[in-house]
Amino acid sequence: MSVAGLLESFGQPQFEYGVSMSRWPASMRSRFVELGPDQALVDFLERARRLRASRARTWAQRALRLLISDYDANALLNMYPMHLFGTAQVERLLDRERGGRLLDIGAGSGDVTASMIPLFDVVEAVETAWAARWRLRRRGLICHAYDVAGVGIEGEGYAVISLLNVLDRADRPATLLERCRAKMTRDTRLLISVPLPYRPHVYVGGASRAPRERLPIVGSRFSDALLRLVENTLIPGGFYLECFTRLPYLSGGDSAERITALDAAVLLLSRSR
Repeated sequence: MSVAGLLESFGQPQFEYGVSMSRWPASMRSRFVELGPDQALVDFLERARRLRASRARTWAQRALRLLISDYDANALLNMYPMHLFGTAQVERLLDRERGGRLLDIGAGSGDVTASMIPLFDVVEAVETAWAARWRLRRRGLICHAYDVAGVGIEGEGYAVISLLNVLDRADRPATLLERCRAKMTRDTRLLISVPLPYRPHVYVGGASRAPRERLPIVGSRFSDALLRLVENTLIPGGFYLECFTRLPYLSGGDSAERITALDAAVLLLSRSR
């Protein structure tokens, strides 16, 4: 089935891949990489349609959320699979030879991490949610259990560090970016994705609250919020924008909701100084 047909079966509109950049500096507009639907997206949508959670699993997840975080509940029940990009798409963004080490911070259950595995010799994950770590290790990944914002990145020699859909759920996102930059060499790249507009919150057990740090990302339109992310956060933070794109960030559904789609900005960064 085509992407359009699959989206229609979910009651979803077409996904957006373009960015309105009429008010952007020309130097930034030239770094945009326009992608589109690929086979990995089709495969994810077909799996989400086939493996939609039952009513019993949905109720179990909601009961667990009263006691533990969303991340742990989802990992324990293997619910709400995530999709951001296919291997070919992320390879195009990275634009580098395969090999080296990847560190994926806040990897969750590893659904997005899995698409990057073929591109590296070694893939490591950092995850503070205990059930998500269990799921990552079942996938065969090296998984660390420390707070990057608190202690920094342990280990050396990472070719790529990734923060995928993490900054809007981190308690100290500005500190997290600083910690990543501190570990970057001239050859290291930081790959981030942020759902926009920016609506941050942090899970504490089964509840959520506002983060202690909030990034200065304003704007209700995707393009405005993305420009603020670059100009107000990344450039002042000592990062250089190599390239960026817009992709749908998808979560498989449950018995009440078929699928959730957010607009994510995906940016590849190097250290500017």
